[in-house]
Amino acid sequence: GVFSRANGKHAHRGRAYRGKTSAGKRGRGLHNKGKGAEKLRPSLRANLNRGK
Repeated sequence: GVFSRANGKHAHRGRAYRGKTSAGKRGRGLHNKGKGAEKLRPSLRANLNRGK
């Protein structure tokens, strides 16, 4: 049948270009927690770049 897998090698395709790596998350500010970090998640773009 036709189905998709959340895991597997295709899930890792282009991770570096999507900012999914640890360094990419750090660059997006996702290593910050707490006060002042509210606008970082889910992404800067979703919050109209108010986060950084």
